[in-house]
Amino acid sequence: MSAAYGPFIAIQRVRTMPTIWGCIEKIDDQHVQPPCIQIRTVLAGGIAIRTRPVVTRSTLIARGTERVTLSSLREGDFIEVTYHGGSGRLEADTIYARPDGILPVKEENEPTCR
Repeated sequence: MSAAYGPFIAIQRVRTMPTIWGCIEKIDDQHVQPPCIQIRTVLAGGIAIRTRPVVTRSTLIARGTERVTLSSLREGDFIEVTYHGGSGRLEADTIYARPDGILPVKEENEPTCR
């Protein structure tokens, strides 16, 4: 006897990477371990929120196409951070800062940096 099987159906979970865009208000790499950055983001209606993702050894930090260190980021830089939740905190996976000399195009809800 042969067994008849229906068509194989692959279910793929599409996972999005949660992302925060905003301006660096503070870099706290001296007083806490692991270090963290404070980001100010403006939501619709002008509501500002602040988040403090933790920067771990596995966090990829880049400015433009160049990989950089946390110490090269500056308060006022406009950044994009992908993150995941862990141990009751946000842990940064990637931090992307705009390259020097690139002027931002002001979007409707984008915060003003510097």
